[in-house]
Amino acid sequence: MKVFPLLLSAALMLAACGTTQTSLVVTGRPSSPYAGQVGVIMDGSPLPQNFEEVGIVQAIGRGTEADMPHVIEGLRQQAASLGCDTVIRVKVDQGSTVASGTGVAIRSLAPGQFPAPVQYPSGPLPAPPSPGTPPLQR
Repeated sequence: MKVFPLLLSAALMLAACGTTQTSLVVTGRPSSPYAGQVGVIMDGSPLPQNFEEVGIVQAIGRGTEADMPHVIEGLRQQAASLGCDTVIRVKVDQGSTVASGTGVAIRSLAPGQFPAPVQYPSGPLPAPPSPGTPPLQR
């Protein structure tokens, strides 16, 4: 019978915890981290005139961090790590125990400035793996 109070205490402690996980996909040229305040523009709002897309960012809040402020802060941190000053097209979905958000990390450009073209490796593509080859482990 003493096991039940211990399990209940552990469950309550876990329920009071919260985490925010973040991830990103680089689609442009990252630069050194941005030290200023990263702006947020929600999906459907007008976009800046001149910018360079650098990546897609995501944040997922769980438990006590399953709310919009924690998710937005996670998006801002990921964008800043790419050298971006704004996250655009931000969408947030919030449930009772999980909230998630995605957006596009951009770097604002001066009027008349254009993004540098992305250089892809030249030459032939590597051959596909033969059937039965195990996938790469990372």
